[in-house]
Amino acid sequence: MILYVLLLIAFFIYFWCKVRYYTYWKNRHVPYEKPMFPFGSMLKVLTMQRNISEVCCDLYRKYNRYRYVGFFNMWSPAILVCDPEIIKEVLIRQFRSFGVWIHVPHNVDRTLSLNPFVLDGEVWKDVRGKLTSQFTGAKMKNVIPNMVHVNGRMMDYIKGQLRESCDEINVGDLSLKFTGESVYHYAYGVDGGSFSDKCPHPLEVAEQICTRNQLGKVKQMIAMMFPSLGNLIKCTFIGGPITSSFKEMILSVVKYRKDNGVTSKNYLDHLSELKSMGVPHFTSEDQLVSHAFTFFLDGTETTAITFSCTLLELAKNPAVQEQVKREMERSLKRHSNEITYDALQELDYTESVIYETLRLYTVIRLMGRVCLEDVTLPSPFFGKDGEHVRISKGTQIFMPMEEMHRDATHYPNPTEFNPDRFQDNTQRSIFMGFGDGPKLCLGKPFAMAAIKMGLIAILSDFTVELSEKMDRPVKSGNCNIFYSPEPDIWLKFVKV
Repeated sequence: MILYVLLLIAFFIYFWCKVRYYTYWKNRHVPYEKPMFPFGSMLKVLTMQRNISEVCCDLYRKYNRYRYVGFFNMWSPAILVCDPEIIKEVLIRQFRSFGVWIHVPHNVDRTLSLNPFVLDGEVWKDVRGKLTSQFTGAKMKNVIPNMVHVNGRMMDYIKGQLRESCDEINVGDLSLKFTGESVYHYAYGVDGGSFSDKCPHPLEVAEQICTRNQLGKVKQMIAMMFPSLGNLIKCTFIGGPITSSFKEMILSVVKYRKDNGVTSKNYLDHLSELKSMGVPHFTSEDQLVSHAFTFFLDGTETTAITFSCTLLELAKNPAVQEQVKREMERSLKRHSNEITYDALQELDYTESVIYETLRLYTVIRLMGRVCLEDVTLPSPFFGKDGEHVRISKGTQIFMPMEEMHRDATHYPNPTEFNPDRFQDNTQRSIFMGFGDGPKLCLGKPFAMAAIKMGLIAILSDFTVELSEKMDRPVKSGNCNIFYSPEPDIWLKFVKV
């Protein structure tokens, strides 16, 4: 008898889900991926056969003849957007109608919970407004002396490595040392020891926030697929909470400067000033540490990946590398061989090389939003501009940036590394490597300046070439939303 009751209950739940949830897109006449109860479209994610980004890429390739397609994130209706114009609708034109997909409650991770990436509404507006001033062109000019110093450290490290290992260097490791040290010097005014210590602090923190190990990937998947469970076991979109070492470092620097009357007018000093003024969302130590971590998150790991992949593509494309070198030489000559912010701004072709690298190795593979209210989107069918679809509050919106950047419809010969395509503003308008709209990545100016500085330092003394250790193509590891190159990138550094 009990067995029959349980079977009846199970059938009722199944039938109710089919009627209540899984008819959502059918009723709206939107093409959709048929769900499998109770996993929706995410069975392969839950069994770890595919990650979320890969499932969305699969859907994009299957349904990109439509502007968008419906699917089910477990029981929740979701949209995968295939049309750049609909992405602009979400990120720009109806920006206020869409919120962040992933929230990080304060009790789950006090360091990450005030990052603009996971904020919405007035709190996001207030926090971003106070931080944006630290990423302007005028502020970036102050980056240059710090980066020149870091460049010198990096070149000494490279020369030391070459003496020990002939002519080959792990540029993934080198890039993380470079970007981590750049952030520590400019943002916090401290020496991270990246090129001298065996266990430098920037790399220690970066290791905590990456999701290359299997446990980190599982935690990240739980946070995105089962947010309530993720909150219970303290999982975030970067895996787990940041440990205390970063907080201790930041607070010790702030205390030393306060006790000794030291000011550096850098990013950390700006945060300390906001705290002393009692500015909302900047008043506590946890809040100060959270905003300090924002710079690290935006400026270290993601920038390092782009830097190392740029070096890889220059090694694979010697003609492009030579053109970058000539542009750098011309720009420096115009500025008396001094590296200045204005000299960096003149590196237009080099910037196109970085953009093309980000297109092929899109760091944020998948972007997500959620409807904060009922919204109206154009018809999912091309050619039916007069028709619209009403999307309910709470519906999730996913944008597969990685697959869109490799779509021949938008980028002819998409597997070819061709920086010239970004000399055309039309191609740049489709590019989403830094996001778009009001939530465009805060760290973009710093990232671009850092990568250009690093390229100037290396290419002034060396030509980079492919190494025999690179015995197979680089591809992304099994991370849910971030690009993680595998295998390690090794290159030859040949003295000019």
